[in-house]
Amino acid sequence: WIKPSFAWTLYRSGYGCKPGQPRILKIKLAHADIAHLLSNCKLINTKKEATKKGKTNPGRVQWDPERDLFQTDEREGRVQPRRMPRTRAIQIGLAQILSEYYVDHIISIEDVTDLAHKVAKAHRLKGDKATHAAMEDLRTELPNEQPYLPLLPLETLRNLALLPGPAADEVAQLGRWEDGQAD
Repeated sequence: WIKPSFAWTLYRSGYGCKPGQPRILKIKLAHADIAHLLSNCKLINTKKEATKKGKTNPGRVQWDPERDLFQTDEREGRVQPRRMPRTRAIQIGLAQILSEYYVDHIISIEDVTDLAHKVAKAHRLKGDKATHAAMEDLRTELPNEQPYLPLLPLETLRNLALLPGPAADEVAQLGRWEDGQAD
């Protein structure tokens, strides 16, 4: 899976401390290569797709709640980047020939595990002010993430929920009112 959001990657990997996930890598691809990968993806609803059997698409896009690097939540005794339920982060799943294409087109790989551990240390400080101050000190080291719209046909962008349309409307409703409350 390609996870372009650093905060979401830290959440998912436990800041690079979960078993089997000891490294956080920043992988750079050309914009044209990202567009190629996305042009071969299908938007999925993970709850519906998890129950399907049979052949799956080699490229999948799903949208999960974004995470905030500057604020934390504590759930089940673990500190994690705060969940931002009204903002979504794209996840791009690759298999088969798309996975091979991805590997063959990597421009650079940078190990950012030390930065992940610094963020974890900041997040484990007591009090929002202390966490925020520590994160401000790290700001220049953090990735400069910006919205990105690949050069793809408008229909493809709409089908992947990258532009307004029925797919984006469906993504906006994901997770709402689960457990008796809105995201």
